[in-house]
Formats: sequence, C-alpha cells, structure tokens
Amino acid sequence: MESSIRDPPLRANATDQEIDHSLEGLEKYVMTKLYDRTFGTSTEDAISDMDISEKIGLLQQFVKPHHSDIPKGSANVGKSVFISAMLRTMAYKELVAAAAQKYKPIQSDVPRTTLGPIQIEAYLGKGV
Repeated sequence: MESSIRDPPLRANATDQEIDHSLEGLEKYVMTKLYDRTFGTSTEDAISDMDISEKIGLLQQFVKPHHSDIPKGSANVGKSVFISAMLRTMAYKELVAAAAQKYKPIQSDVPRTTLGPIQIEAYLGKGV
C-alpha cells in the first residue's frame, strides 16, 4: 500500500513524514467506513444487553438502602476521618504552604469558574 502512495507523480518528491501522514489519513478513512463491521455488536448481543438492562432497572426500583445491613450514616465515616487526618497532616507538615493557600480560590473542573477556598481551621472546627 505504501508503494501505491509513493508512486504517483504528485508525491514523487514527498518526504517520509508526508507519506506517513498520507498513510495515517488513509487508515483513518478506511476505519471510519469499517468501524461498525469491525467493532459493532451483533443483534444477539444487543438483545441480551437490553434484557440485562431491564433486569438491572427492576432491581434498582426494588432494592433500597434500608434492605442492606449497613447502618445509616456509616458510608461517610471513613471519608471524613481520612479527610480530617489528611488536613491535620497538611497543616502540620506544610504550615507555610497551607497558610499561603488559605485565601486562594480553588480551580473548578467547570471552565471559567472557581470554588471558594476551604479554610483548614474552619473544617477542623477551630473557627476562622
């Protein structure tokens, strides 16, 4: 295939990089045309996926948190203990860095927005 791209007179003086780009473009074009046949699902798979989705939906409607043996409020216990320990470690080891970050806004994942700063002393219950 590479020889058929190099042979035409239009690309006789083309560099190796240009030939590579042409081959990549051709590969991308061919794969967009063959994608469904190469990676598509069969009708049997689609039917079984729909059946499984319906069963999961029925379970989600039926099973509620009170059906489990987990006491209420225990889901966040480990998280808050971990966060408190991490904040204490940060405040102890990096007191200067924590103080410098105290009043800086925190970057958000949403473009062009920021979150308000979380003050370490306020989270630990020591006031602002």
